[in-house]
Amino acid sequence: MFRSKLIVSALSFVPAVCFMAASQAVLVPSASASVLHGAPLAGHMSLGGKTVKLSLNNATGQTVNIMVGTQAVTIDAGKTVQVSAAAGTNITFTSDTATHKTGDVLVQVSKDLGGSTLHIG
Repeated sequence: MFRSKLIVSALSFVPAVCFMAASQAVLVPSASASVLHGAPLAGHMSLGGKTVKLSLNNATGQTVNIMVGTQAVTIDAGKTVQVSAAAGTNITFTSDTATHKTGDVLVQVSKDLGGSTLHIG
């Protein structure tokens, strides 16, 4: 009698653990994209990453198109824009400049960049 109760309780425990593990594996935050033309981007958290706010100054003399993670950003010549991104996010060029090619990584965002201004030249 004792053995049968132990087997039944053990069998009812296994499916519950499997269900909990499976339900935890599919929790993924969705990302949203927005286009920026001189206004700050909304910050997004990425699996526990700290959101970092920084400024980008375009010192190239021409309009620059970049991607902050999945968000497209256009910075006019001589302008500075403020962006927010999760630590670990890459900021990449989506247009060629005199010194950078499309796809070049400008910087990978880290918490140390918080509050700083990066000059793109």
